Amino acid sequence: MLTFLSMYPQYGRAGFVIVSNFEETDSSRCIAIATAIMRHMAIRGFCTKAAISVGDMADIKGCYPDSVRFSDNGTLRLGAGLMTTIPVMGTALTKAYKLSSRVSGNVLVVDKLAFEHIPNFLVASCSAECCFIDWRSDKHDFARTVSEKSGLEFGDRDQLLDLFEQYIEKDPKPPEKWIKGSRASIGENT
Repeated sequence: MLTFLSMYPQYGRAGFVIVSNFEETDSSRCIAIATAIMRHMAIRGFCTKAAISVGDMADIKGCYPDSVRFSDNGTLRLGAGLMTTIPVMGTALTKAYKLSSRVSGNVLVVDKLAFEHIPNFLVASCSAECCFIDWRSDKHDFARTVSEKSGLEFGDRDQLLDLFEQYIEKDPKPPEKWIKGSRASIGENT
């Protein structure tokens, strides 16, 4: 199963997960979906981070007591605070979150050990555990097709790089570590 976690560092953390209905051994489709979303979000003015891994997902809402199951959007008052629950959990989410927490920046990172195939022409760099994908590459025809079929904006590499430069100049400016991680992930030096 694929998982995709997106974060908006300037505006706090927000995210979502996309899970396949079947096991993915080739990361191409996962990368295409993540790339299409990241490019669209960049054009809309948001820098995101995506992590792709594998694992299980399950609906655990039925395990909650009635007071939680029938609460307002999974939020329950606990005296002096709130508890927010999510109805799904699994290693697909936790592995992707753990992978994304190891890197900083506007990056697309793939769990290298989770897939039999990662398209070499999109790999910017690899470590022992993960590969950074150049999601801004104009060579990604599959992502372009996903974008077109989904009604997402795709843009070109130069446009995306220019939008990134504009993003890091806006206040509040991202931390230097985040900027360096963003550039290093696609082989750019700061």
